[in-house]
Amino acid sequence: AMAHQVLEYKRAGMDDFVSKPIRPEILLGQLARIGGGALNMPAAAPEQDVPVLSLEKLESLCAILPFVKVQNLLQLYLLDSEKYLALLVEARSRGALEEIGRFAHVLTGTAGNIGAEKLSAVAAALQRACRTEDRDAAMKLADELEEAAATVDAAMRLWLVEAQGKAAAAQGIAV
Repeated sequence: AMAHQVLEYKRAGMDDFVSKPIRPEILLGQLARIGGGALNMPAAAPEQDVPVLSLEKLESLCAILPFVKVQNLLQLYLLDSEKYLALLVEARSRGALEEIGRFAHVLTGTAGNIGAEKLSAVAAALQRACRTEDRDAAMKLADELEEAAATVDAAMRLWLVEAQGKAAAAQGIAV
């Protein structure tokens, strides 16, 4: 939510908000605070310790959706992230910070929602650099984003192959 939207929402009676990508520890913390309870949540990992993929998030998707739906979702993510990364690279070649920031925003949310934690973190940092018009940091982070995207792509494809094998084995199907 943008700052002006948050003010509108609070004036309308909203107690609080959680922005995308939704992180379970933040959502649960907000709910506990609003409900007057307390949760024993681990402290957030420092930025450098962000995993490439959140296996917990991927497993939670598999727990609530049939595997074929998770597989389709992740394949759609891979296609979309490739498209937005290409748009971001093209905008970077023109030095268009506003566009880079917009594409980084999309990648922050989509990557975070499916467990691509490293890509989401780098994209969020890139978005902040674009918003503050820190061109040097933005260009460096755009390079990091390309590297993170390639790493996530490979890890996601490997996870999909392994998860497909496990799902098939659970159903007694030879792969």
